[in-house]
Amino acid sequence: MKKAVQITFVMTRYVLPCVALLASAAYGFTVDGDLPAGNVIVDGIDGDVVKLRQDLRDSNMWFYWAFRVRGAAGRTVKFNFTEKTWGGPVGVRGPVVSTDGGRTFAYPLDGKSRTDGFTYTFGAGEDDVQFYECHPYVRANWDAFVERALRVESCALSGASRKTKDSTLNSQPSTLSIETLCKSRKGADVPCARFGCIDRDPKFRIFMSARHHCSETMASWVLEGVGEAFLADDDLGRWLRKNVELMMVPFTDYDGAQAGDQGKVRKPHDHNRDYTEFLYPETKAITEWIGSHAGGTLDMFIDVHCPWVRGEYNEWLYTPWKDPKILPDPAAEKRFSELLEELQCGSMRYRAKNDLPFGQRWNKGVNYKEGWSAVIWACHKVKGLKIARSYEVPFANANGAVVTPETCRELGRDTAKVFRAMLGGKVPLPNLEAVTDGPPGTASPIGPGCKLIECERFDDLGGWTLDAQFAETMGSPYLLAHGLGTPVADAVTSFDVAKPGDYDVWVRTKNWTALWSVAAAGTFEVKVDGQAVGVGGDCAGETWQWQRIGRVTLNAGRHRL
Repeated sequence: MKKAVQITFVMTRYVLPCVALLASAAYGFTVDGDLPAGNVIVDGIDGDVVKLRQDLRDSNMWFYWAFRVRGAAGRTVKFNFTEKTWGGPVGVRGPVVSTDGGRTFAYPLDGKSRTDGFTYTFGAGEDDVQFYECHPYVRANWDAFVERALRVESCALSGASRKTKDSTLNSQPSTLSIETLCKSRKGADVPCARFGCIDRDPKFRIFMSARHHCSETMASWVLEGVGEAFLADDDLGRWLRKNVELMMVPFTDYDGAQAGDQGKVRKPHDHNRDYTEFLYPETKAITEWIGSHAGGTLDMFIDVHCPWVRGEYNEWLYTPWKDPKILPDPAAEKRFSELLEELQCGSMRYRAKNDLPFGQRWNKGVNYKEGWSAVIWACHKVKGLKIARSYEVPFANANGAVVTPETCRELGRDTAKVFRAMLGGKVPLPNLEAVTDGPPGTASPIGPGCKLIECERFDDLGGWTLDAQFAETMGSPYLLAHGLGTPVADAVTSFDVAKPGDYDVWVRTKNWTALWSVAAAGTFEVKVDGQAVGVGGDCAGETWQWQRIGRVTLNAGRHRL
C-alpha cells in the first residue's frame, strides 16, 4: 500500500604507498596498505589482535586510514587503533569494507564498532578484504565517471542528430569537455572538466572544487552528482546546458588523494590555506584557469569539504559561513541554504538552521592565519560573484541518514536545482494557495493564520521515505509509506505556533488505489502531542487533494507532530 501526505494547520487557523606491512607465518595473515589510497602503520600482531594506527605523514593530526587484510578467511580479528586522539579514528558507522577487490563497499559493522577499533569476522571465502575509514575516491573513480558521462553525452548527441535528420554530430553542441588543469608536484595530470554551455559564452558560470583536503572523499562524489544533473535528459539538465557553464576540479590535492595522505594541516600549510602563497601547482592553476577562461568572473564559487568523523556538526550537512564583511552577498548565501533545504529530494537532509555562523566554534578568523582558503580568495579576487561558499558533507552519518556515494550524488543533483533557482530559472516551488486539483471543497486551506508543515522536512522520517514522482504537481517531494499491509515507524517532527487557539488540521494526500477500488489503499493517523487528531488518506477521487481530518487546541509554543 502507498500513502503520501503533506500537512497544514489552519487556525479556525569519499601510491598507495604501502606504508607498513607486517606478515607472519605464525599468524597466517597479513595487514598492509597495498590498496588504492592506502594508509596504515601496523604496530604489531598478537594472535588475532592487530595494533595499528593511521600514518600522519606530513600532517600534524588527522583520522584517515585504509588497509588490506589477506589470508584471514574464517578468523575473527580485533583491530585496535593505538592513536586515540579525540577518541580514535573510527567513524560512527565503523569501517567501510569491500570483500570484492574494491568494486563495492558497505558498513557491515554499523553499530558494532568502537571509536578506537572494531572486530571483524572474515567469511570462509574472504581472503582479501579492504577496510577504509570512508568510501574511497581515487583517479579510477573519476575515470569511470567520465566514461559514463561521455556515454550519456554521446547518446544525447546521437538522439538530437536523429531528430534533426543530421547525419553528423558536429552540428550539435558539445556539453562536456574533459581537460587537464596542470601537472601535480609528482608530474601527474590533474583533471578538470567543463559541463553545460561550453560551446559559446554562457549566461552564467559556476566553479566547483573538492579535495583541498585530500582525504575528504565524499566531496568528490557530490561533484559527480552535480555533473550528472548537467547531463540529464530532463528539464533541469536542458536548462543548465542552455544557460550555465560548470567548471569542475574533482581533486585539488591530486597527489595526496591518490597516495592516501591526510591532507589536512599539512606542513607548512595545506592546499586550502595556499591561496596567499601558492606553493602547490593545483591552487595556482585554479586561479589562472578562472582568470584565463572565465575572465576572472563567476556567478558562483563552491568548494566542497568533509568534517571530522563524529560529533555535533560533524554528523550534519551544513555550511560554515565566511566573514559577512567579505561575502559578496550574505542574503544570497542565506537564500542558497534555504533553497537547498526546500528543493532537496535526496536522503541526506540539509537544514539551514545547522549552518555555522562566522565567529563561532572553529569557524573563526584565526583558523585562516596560515593563508587564504579557496573561498576567501574568491571573495577577494573573483568578480561578479553572487555565491562564494563551501559546505561540509559528513563521512558516514548525516542527520541520521547513511552517507554513501549515491546519497552524495543525490546531494549534488539537489545542489544543481539550487543553481537554477538562484540564477533565474523556474524550479517548481510550493504554491499552495493556488492548489485546486481536488474535488469541490478541497481547495488549498493555506492562508492568513495557517501553519504549513512540509513533511519532507520532518526531523525523523521513521519508516516513511521521500518520494518525488509527483513533485511537479506537489511543488516539493513528500512522504510515502510502503508498508505492504504493515504499519511503518512514525515520522516525527516538532513545530511552533505563535498564537494559542483552535486549529483545523488538513493533510494534502492521495488515494493511490482510487482507479480500481473505492476503498483507500491505506490510511494514516495524525497525532499532535500524543493526541489523535484524525485519519487521512481515505479521500475520494484519484487526484491530490486537501483533506480536513480534525481540529486540535494548541497553546503558543512548541508541539510534537
